[in-house]
Amino acid sequence: MDVRSATKSLMIFSALTFGLAEHALANVSGLYLSSDRYSVETIQIVQQDNGSLQGRLESFQVNERGSLETSSVAFTGSEHNGQVVINTNASLQTLFSSMSLTGRIRGNTLELVWENGSGSFRQSSIEGRGDELRRLGETAALLAFDSATAEAFEKFTNGVETLMSLVERTDTIIASMDEAHIHYSNVMELLETRRRELTIFEQRESPWQVQSDLRLEIGNLEREAQLIAMNVSNLRRQLNDQMRSVQQNIDEAIAHCRLPRPVPTEIEYCAMTEDASHVVQELIDTLRPSFTAWDELTPET
Repeated sequence: MDVRSATKSLMIFSALTFGLAEHALANVSGLYLSSDRYSVETIQIVQQDNGSLQGRLESFQVNERGSLETSSVAFTGSEHNGQVVINTNASLQTLFSSMSLTGRIRGNTLELVWENGSGSFRQSSIEGRGDELRRLGETAALLAFDSATAEAFEKFTNGVETLMSLVERTDTIIASMDEAHIHYSNVMELLETRRRELTIFEQRESPWQVQSDLRLEIGNLEREAQLIAMNVSNLRRQLNDQMRSVQQNIDEAIAHCRLPRPVPTEIEYCAMTEDASHVVQELIDTLRPSFTAWDELTPET
């Protein structure tokens, strides 16, 4: 073997030896991270001198309503020649069952396979983890705001529909109150007449049958008056409940529209909330005289 060939062989042998030694001394300890727009998953690994592993798996996921769901489970495992085995500990979060993950280290990437899934985790740092969680928090805030916007819009829409229905019924409600006012006045007038007549008949000791018939008519008139008053009370209660619900939905929409927004955007229905509030007040002002007149007619109720 000439000097040139011997030198080349030594270089190859040295490179192979260095590579094997480097791999044998490699330590997989560290933080590995996988992320997408709606989730961050981290694996913190501590490798012992004997190749055994211990650490923790963490998962952070944002649901469609912007709520952050987290889970964390400890694990043990082993590493040999870049091959990694991880066994999670049974816990409440894993429904007291364990899970096995297997894979290998490829450069700065930990590739794992588990039942019904797989994933690649890049080597990262505490700072990198913090950056990803902050990004995920921003995504969560945006989704939460969008979800709240949709909810407020649905309530506002329902409130406006109810409000428009009440506006369409305004004339009917006023007519109903006018009819109740007239009916109640007539009944009470006749009732007072029959009561006076009964008093006179009692003083004159009129026949029992005449007095009995008057008492029966008086009882029927009293029940009729009570029924009219009850119907008005029910109508008032129904209108109050509906108007209160409408105003609450509008107020919640207005409050949401005044919140700071994660991203500068225009919320279309916000421009209509003040108009809706004005319609509510106009409706109240329109209906108030009918109920005020009723209250003056029936102060005892």
